[in-house]
Amino acid sequence: ISFVAGLAPTGGGDQAALVNTAFAAPLQVNATNSGVPAAGVTLNWTVTAGTAVLSAPTSVTGATGDSAITVTAGGTPGAVTIVAARQDAPT
Repeated sequence: ISFVAGLAPTGGGDQAALVNTAFAAPLQVNATNSGVPAAGVTLNWTVTAGTAVLSAPTSVTGATGDSAITVTAGGTPGAVTIVAARQDAPT
């Protein structure tokens, strides 16, 4: 059975925090398989620009397809980019 894997941000974007301080809201995403919430999907979280500390390098979606991590700003001021990717996504 094939499906279309989806992953969309649902919260936590466009925040600001002081150096070495936690961001106020977690980063949240929703995973779907052909538009249906996808439970049990492992996500890889990566800081691709700037400095930040993630609460975990991976997370797993719940029954509604939602998953979240918390982030603390790193020691260097500036923009931070964090990417979430599904482990089951085709390469």
